[in-house]
Amino acid sequence: MNQRKLFGVAWLLMTFLLVGSLFAFAGLVYAFAPDTDLSNADASFWGEDGGDQSGRSVASAGDVDGDGYDDFLIGALYDEDGGNYAGQTYLILGRAAADWGMDFDLSNADASFWGEDSFDHSGDSVASAGDVNGDGRDDFLIGAWGNCDGGGNAGQTYLLLGTPPPVQYDLTIYSTSGGNVTTPGEGTNTYDAGAVVDLVATSNAGYDFVNWTGDTGTIADDADATTTITMNDDYSITANFEEKTSGGGCFIATAAYGTPMAGEIQILREFRDEYILTNPVGQALVDLYYRVSPPMAEFITEHPGLKPIVRAGLLPAVAMSTVAVNTTPAEKAAILGLLVLVSVAVAMLVKRRRGRDPQYT
Repeated sequence: MNQRKLFGVAWLLMTFLLVGSLFAFAGLVYAFAPDTDLSNADASFWGEDGGDQSGRSVASAGDVDGDGYDDFLIGALYDEDGGNYAGQTYLILGRAAADWGMDFDLSNADASFWGEDSFDHSGDSVASAGDVNGDGRDDFLIGAWGNCDGGGNAGQTYLLLGTPPPVQYDLTIYSTSGGNVTTPGEGTNTYDAGAVVDLVATSNAGYDFVNWTGDTGTIADDADATTTITMNDDYSITANFEEKTSGGGCFIATAAYGTPMAGEIQILREFRDEYILTNPVGQALVDLYYRVSPPMAEFITEHPGLKPIVRAGLLPAVAMSTVAVNTTPAEKAAILGLLVLVSVAVAMLVKRRRGRDPQYT
């Protein structure tokens, strides 16, 4: 009785194994039929140049960048980019889309490695080494049997440690009406961490650039239409523009301060409107300024080194305008009286010094 039970159990196991094997075989036949033409492959990779013989060695590299996708190696032992038959090995990083397509040129590989010297034939053998340093990223080996550093054709094998992918951040750029960002353009672009990105905002006719707003902490000068931003995180910024005022602009001051919205320029405008434009002589001076100042402002804009010099030269005018615009009549009278007293005191001091000096007697 026990023998019959054992025989029955053994028969059932053999049946399950046979049926399972048939299903497994049927699955393989369904996935890859005999005589499948390789033009139907999911992807293929061309050598860079004739005679490279890329593909003489291929191997899995494991997951060298730790992104969860396995990567692979393609060797080209006769590649001559590093010298006659120095050889080259290409690293292709895995990715979810697996969208390399047919005839992917190996010049577009994620990384490649030249042999050190001519006739090294590096890449004739390649292999994954596993994770030799326990950092969670797989490492790989490249063999160069023709290398002579240790003697004639002593050969050399190279260990390459896996590295994490570069940290990258997104920069999203917008603009208000009245202009646009021409460099690097509007929308979202991705940059390596620490990259310094040029920013250029261009205003339309009848508009002025105002400033950059948003994540401006690493913008070199958020009041300058032409500046840079350093990518230390994901950033979103906006270039702001405003319509020109009908009364004309402070061209030189705007070029010096980088924006028509600078507080100093607002003060100068108020002084112009409240004091200079209220009389014919002042109006004539303003008209003359509008004719001669645009070329000067353009020159200042094209030579940024002049901006601090011009700003320093404008300080007296800004200070005088601030006093004139932001004080009451009583305060103005007090300041004027103080200036008169200081002038009288200075004149008396000079006269007294002259009286004591024989050369003035």
